Amino acid sequence: KQRQVSLSNKLCQPVYEMLLEEAYLRGELDVPDYYAKRYDYNKARWITPGWQWVDPLKEAEAAELSINNGISTLADECASRGDDWEEKIEQRAREVRKIQELEKKYGIQIINQQNKPASPIKPNSSGSEDMPGDPNNPSTPGSNP
Repeated sequence: KQRQVSLSNKLCQPVYEMLLEEAYLRGELDVPDYYAKRYDYNKARWITPGWQWVDPLKEAEAAELSINNGISTLADECASRGDDWEEKIEQRAREVRKIQELEKKYGIQIINQQNKPASPIKPNSSGSEDMPGDPNNPSTPGSNP
């Protein structure tokens, strides 16, 4: 992780700044007051590849708790996994919109109010998992007769 940060700071950022300056000097970057606002134009967030988790559930719970308590941000948590937060929320918005469209079209509920799958797989008494049944076929386990 430390090497990734060092590479970002010592190679990626300086090259990025030189590239922007050259583009400005060649007239390829049409921005007002480049040198006066150079710091603002050169801001970049370098997102490195994420790391494997030891316990994904605990990691997810810790991330949620950190965000909810103001210790971290969605941007920080996504970056730690090698993802861009804006891409994630845009994708999630597309998914939610599509789910709502399909729910309306077919008259079914795919997600519940907590934005989770409507019919989660639950362990039965033997410890194995039961798949949600088909409500239109009473012979399938978990269906409503």
